[in-house]
Amino acid sequence: MNANNEGILNSISGEFPTKVEEFETYSNVELPVSETYLLSLCEGDVELIELFEEMLGYFYRYTKDVCEQESLIRQDLHENLEEIREKDTARTALHDAMIDSVKIFARNLQKKGKDASWLDMIDKKGRAGYANLAFSFTFLDLLALNKNK
Repeated sequence: MNANNEGILNSISGEFPTKVEEFETYSNVELPVSETYLLSLCEGDVELIELFEEMLGYFYRYTKDVCEQESLIRQDLHENLEEIREKDTARTALHDAMIDSVKIFARNLQKKGKDASWLDMIDKKGRAGYANLAFSFTFLDLLALNKNK
């Protein structure tokens, strides 16, 4: 994890899991691939490591946006309706960028003869598959970060 990504995690760590009641659900989702496995595929390849870290950054930012939006909804839907709508547009754009980062990473793995078959399982679940991947990686990284404090 690069310093920028760790900074993102640190900035949101105080917000989790209190704003997301489903935290335990996401930390236990069975994924078609682990973060450790993906990182092992990058070993010795600076370009792949950079793409991997960029993907993680998108995961963290997307998760933060979703959690902020959920927090607004839970506070008072009527009072925050305009802010929720504005955030939803930005969250959708970030979701698209996050999906693109996963596909770019997988495509580069494939170009270098490395395993990218894990993407098929995520694609089968559509946008929700990518969201689950982002949430799970983020929450697992937050758990690890909090253990090290």
